[in-house]
This record gives sequence, structure tokens and C-alpha cells, in this order.
Amino acid sequence: WTFLHNGTGFTMFVVQKNTATDAYYILGTQNGSGANRGFGLVRLSSTSTRLAIGDGSSQIAGSDFTMTQNSWSKLCAYGDTGTNPDYYVRLNGSATTDTNESGALSATVSPYALGIGVGGAGNYSTNASFHEVIIYNRKLTDMEITQIEAYLNYVYGL
Repeated sequence: WTFLHNGTGFTMFVVQKNTATDAYYILGTQNGSGANRGFGLVRLSSTSTRLAIGDGSSQIAGSDFTMTQNSWSKLCAYGDTGTNPDYYVRLNGSATTDTNESGALSATVSPYALGIGVGGAGNYSTNASFHEVIIYNRKLTDMEITQIEAYLNYVYGL
């Protein structure tokens, strides 16, 4: 999972439903504190979710977006280093936010593994249900993203 730690390209699809207002990880490799680089999709409140890349004290990329509670959602997060904006979030097939890097990404990897439903260190266990998680170790093209979103629409009606 090095690509989820050091800012190299990735594309991730998550079909899930948030069921609580508390802060918790949807999935991630960060532990929420310290200097370990990582990736996180974090539920902040009953309506707000954050894509975060960096470490607990210094996010290199971070975007907040609105995500409805108690209904199934199809989330796509993707990007890589390069020309700004570099990271993108799509929710149920529509763009929500673009994020520029605020600093240099580091190749220093976190000792934590990818946690689905938790942060990499096990912090903030989740209050979400999951149908499917798909992860690619590169930024997919717009056409590829459209094809996978069509598949998820067909399978889950989202």
C-alpha cells in the first residue's frame, strides 16, 4: 500500500453507508497523529467527510465534502502528484471537490496498514456499512472511472 502513503497515483471506490454522527475513519493508513504519512477518508460529523493525505499534524492535501448520513453512497477518491489540482473526490457520480498540494509529499511510509473501517493504527473504529471497496495503484482515466461508476450503478443502483 505504499502508493497510499507517499502520494503516488491511486484511485479508490467505496460503496458505503454512514450510520453515526461521531468522527471515525471510513478507511485509511494514517493514525490521526504523529509524523507518519498516510491517506484517510474520515467522517467528521453527520454531514462532513474529509479526504486527507499527509500526517496528523500537517495535511498535504485535505478536502472536506458533504456526504448524506443513513443512505448508501458511491465514493470515488483519486489523484497523484503533479499539476494542481491533484486530488479529486466524486460522490454518487458527481464531482465534489478538488484539492491542491500544500507542500512536498514525502516518500516516508507509515508503519500502519490500510484499515477498512478503521485508521491504519486501529483508531476511530467505524460506524459504517460497506458493500464494496475497489483500489487501484494509479490514477485512472476519466473513461475508466466512468466505466467503474457504471458498474457500481448497475450492481447497487447508485
